Amino acid sequence: MERARELFEQVLDSCPAKDAKIFFVMYANLEEEYGLARRAMNIYDRATRTVVDEDKFAIYSLYINRASEFFGVTRTREIYERAIETLPDKLAKDMCLRFAELERKLGEIDRARGVFVYGSQFSDPRLEPVYWQKWRKFEEDHGNEDTFREMLRIKRSVQAKFNTQVNFMSIEALAAAHEMMALEKKQEGAKAVKFSKEEVAQIEGKAQKEVNPEKIELDDEEEEVPDVFQPKEVPAAVFARNVPQEGQSAQPDTRNEKLGALARLKRKPE
Repeated sequence: MERARELFEQVLDSCPAKDAKIFFVMYANLEEEYGLARRAMNIYDRATRTVVDEDKFAIYSLYINRASEFFGVTRTREIYERAIETLPDKLAKDMCLRFAELERKLGEIDRARGVFVYGSQFSDPRLEPVYWQKWRKFEEDHGNEDTFREMLRIKRSVQAKFNTQVNFMSIEALAAAHEMMALEKKQEGAKAVKFSKEEVAQIEGKAQKEVNPEKIELDDEEEEVPDVFQPKEVPAAVFARNVPQEGQSAQPDTRNEKLGALARLKRKPE
């Protein structure tokens, strides 16, 4: 084992990051089968800090699965938290869904909701509908009217943020295209082109028209709260005193209508 460990360490010292994943996994498997679980966890931890971004999600997944198997699911929380902090945004969003599901299974509803809120910043509702569908289902199962409305508010806010980002990108792209056209004309011997303030305003206006963050179109912006949160109609049997018996007509109870408040209080119940 000592000789095998030395060989793996030598390989990892000289191996490029893009090729390191397979060697870290082999090294950890060796420790799991013939060595110590603690050493295997240390190897997975090193791997998350070393491999390239596109391999980190797979390494974190292995790390979490092994930690859960050896030490219990509660020991995976700190791994999930570090994964969400270090993974690229697109992968962090997927890890948030897994983390929220773990907390839900553990009965930690508030913690799960906090994970959904954190992951929402990486999830454009137009491009990541699955994320919002799962959060919606979570609120329908475990939330109330207030938490459901808060989820919708956050969704609109996130949509506005992404719309603004796209808006700025559109302005920059249009400006870059005009600069390229000017450069090409200059190279062709034409007089250099300079844009006036009016032309720049037209470029910005065109971009604003293409993507206007003030006009956010969301299917559920005006969405009603699901029936699961709506108050239910009280059954008529609750008011049995005024329900007519078979063969009788309904008679309103007017005995107290002509009595004042004090008289009604003094009146003995029948």
